[in-house]
Amino acid sequence: MTESNRIKRAGTATLWWGIGLIVAALIVILFGNTIYYAMVGTSTTGGALVTIVTYVLSIIQGVGLPLGSALLGAGIVMRTLAPRPVAEVFEDIEAFEDDEDVSADESLDELEETVAEEVLASLSED
Repeated sequence: MTESNRIKRAGTATLWWGIGLIVAALIVILFGNTIYYAMVGTSTTGGALVTIVTYVLSIIQGVGLPLGSALLGAGIVMRTLAPRPVAEVFEDIEAFEDDEDVSADESLDELEETVAEEVLASLSED
């Protein structure tokens, strides 16, 4: 498996973990009090269980949405900005620098066009 495929797979996994964590956090934010009151109302004993559930719900409410958003953003960045290995980019730069027939400005413009085309091609593949 190539490096770019590993990055894309990791980006996809990160993206889905972020989406899942955001959905879970939103569900807990919307229905957390209902879950808590349902447990307190049906449980005459088990105060420790209610306390543990309260702490877990509080942690998910406080951390879930920001962490999920960060994972979602990281997944998007990994999928779009890292479509191919860095070594290939440096090889392209060296190939353009070694080309004596092209000026530095022309080679930079050509490199930008090539990278832009490859990014658009990788986005259209998904």
